[in-house]
Amino acid sequence: MADLAGGHSDRTGCAVWVLIRMWIYLFTLASPGVSATAPSIVTASRLPGAVAGTLYSLTLAATGSTPIAWSVTGGTVPAGLSLGASTGTIGGTPSVPGVFMLTVHATNASGRSSKQMELTVTAPPAAPTITVKPLLPSALIGAAYSQVLTASGAKPIAWSMTRGALPAGLALGTSTGIISGTPTVAGVFTPTVSASNAGGSTSEQLSLTVDSPGIFGVWVVSSLDRVGLTDPAGSLKSIDLKAGRNDYQSFQVAVQAPSSGLSSVALTVSSLSGPNGSQIAASNILLFREGYVFVDRSSPDPVGSTNHPGGPGWYPDALIPLHDAQGLSINSPSAVPGGTNQPFWVDVYVPSDASRGLYSGVVTVTSGTTQVQLPLTLNVWHFVLPQAPTLQSVFPVTHFLHNDAVDACLLQNKVMDMLIDPALTRTPPGRASVNITGLPFSSGATYGNCAMSPAPAVAAIAAQKSYFPSGLPAYVWTADEIGGCSGLNGAIQSWAQNIHNAGALSLITLAPNVSLFDDGLGAGHSDVDIWVVLPDEWDSSSAAISQAMAKGDRVWSYNALVQDPYSPKWEIDFDLINYRIQPGMISQSLGLTGLLYWRVDNWSALPWSQVNNEGVFDANNYPGEGMLTYPGDAVQYPGIVPSMRLKQIRDGINDYEYIAMLKRSGLSSFAMSIATSVGADWHHWTQNHLRLQQAHDALGTALDSVSQ
Repeated sequence: MADLAGGHSDRTGCAVWVLIRMWIYLFTLASPGVSATAPSIVTASRLPGAVAGTLYSLTLAATGSTPIAWSVTGGTVPAGLSLGASTGTIGGTPSVPGVFMLTVHATNASGRSSKQMELTVTAPPAAPTITVKPLLPSALIGAAYSQVLTASGAKPIAWSMTRGALPAGLALGTSTGIISGTPTVAGVFTPTVSASNAGGSTSEQLSLTVDSPGIFGVWVVSSLDRVGLTDPAGSLKSIDLKAGRNDYQSFQVAVQAPSSGLSSVALTVSSLSGPNGSQIAASNILLFREGYVFVDRSSPDPVGSTNHPGGPGWYPDALIPLHDAQGLSINSPSAVPGGTNQPFWVDVYVPSDASRGLYSGVVTVTSGTTQVQLPLTLNVWHFVLPQAPTLQSVFPVTHFLHNDAVDACLLQNKVMDMLIDPALTRTPPGRASVNITGLPFSSGATYGNCAMSPAPAVAAIAAQKSYFPSGLPAYVWTADEIGGCSGLNGAIQSWAQNIHNAGALSLITLAPNVSLFDDGLGAGHSDVDIWVVLPDEWDSSSAAISQAMAKGDRVWSYNALVQDPYSPKWEIDFDLINYRIQPGMISQSLGLTGLLYWRVDNWSALPWSQVNNEGVFDANNYPGEGMLTYPGDAVQYPGIVPSMRLKQIRDGINDYEYIAMLKRSGLSSFAMSIATSVGADWHHWTQNHLRLQQAHDALGTALDSVSQ
């Protein structure tokens, strides 16, 4: 039985052989007069190769009388293939790569022929990999251009355009991958090309800049950089932004005139198209022309300073709106003198209801009949910044009282006027709302005057506070810079008691003083609720500051003049990072909850041309001190217009907000590690723009991940 079981396949093979011989014998009887000859397989032993996943067909050949029956008697036919018994054709679609050895028999009535054959099945070819750098060499209008696109992978490779277009005058060779021709239009073009072979296709977005010869230069600049009046043109030709919702991101576009000058330059930005047909309307994009001011003498630069002013010269600072509040064009187009630069500032506001994802648009610069286009992309993160900033602030305006246009400009830049129209606290102008307000009282005590007037009655303070919503913090700026005064504790406490009994807060620009830590009313409040401290007071008052914070007092910072050699400075000739690092990273690292500046409209008689002030504060010059805005009437705008410095303060307040939101999301340690890495304290903070931007992006990315 064992032999029978083990020989089952041999007996089956014999049966097949008998049937084949009988079929050949009967066929021979039916064909009298034919002389039969045994077959001989003539197909080469090494068969043409096959490719896995690709249809294969090969007919084996043999000499000898027909019919010939074919069979595989040894080895394995690749999966997916089979041998036709009557045709001798190996056909099908192989599925597994490998080298396969087969023993093939060809049989007729006169005999049988055997041959061992080898069939190699290879893996399918991989799709090409495009190896050319996406940023192609720039081209010039009217000049012949040729650039070879390269890709690795099995040949042949076919090239095609799958999205966008090349500049007019250029074409892509489908078999060569060569972009060639003579461009006729300037701009930055971002077509997507595809390389295809038998294994598939791969796409890549390219960037090709076409410049205009002898017309004007156009380039993109970070919001933290300044463009000098005669700086050489830059090379960046595209904008890549990241922002949350109810958030701003900014960039600059600089135009350089040829020696003959430009009679007009205009800037426009398209709406931004996003995922699933969503859009950020162009009305959310604010455009400004930057106005230069001249610093005739440098700010002080103390010996041993680690933060230096830029020195005398022209500085872009004022931001002149290109549209009024209704969106109508003003202050455009602009003339640009020969050999000089005209930068433009662009604010991109992301609405609270914008969809998360990638948006794209185009920035267009036009002069005469020449246009240059720059691609703009914006990655919108999922989170939404609160309408009322977490960081509180006081930025007084003195030329206007209850001017809605003025307060709206400050609110748009996330800072608060001191005396706000109560109506704005109930119906904020859309994108930001008031988080604290001042009340119209003061003791009169200030730097150089140590006399305090009697405290106003509780009822008078309460009456002023009643104009505002009950939940809105309201303060009285009781006294200003009285650190050099003595004998005022009793008067300060008298003011504090009336202010507290009216439900308001007392604010004094003064380092915490332990003798003022109890207002005498029994609730444990200090005589000062909001201590506002200069950077140079921090080291000597650090213990008292810690005590004040521990007992629940608020500690803010402020900035004025140049009073130490290390902290951020808010004069025009200091780097813009000074204005952003203080309200954002440093304030978070030190546990500060607010920011104060003594004035935003301390204008000279000629504010658009005279920002210097030698002899006003002392013998030094402090260009731009107390003026973060410019009067709007000179540029057809109501109220005030912002400076680039005010925009940096806004961005710093948004940095602060990112960290505050991460803290509320349980990521306090991570957020604070980022803050301290770039702004640990007044002595240790980065002046590197890229590091600060990377810190901002790291915070935004983390916040995006926890907000989905």
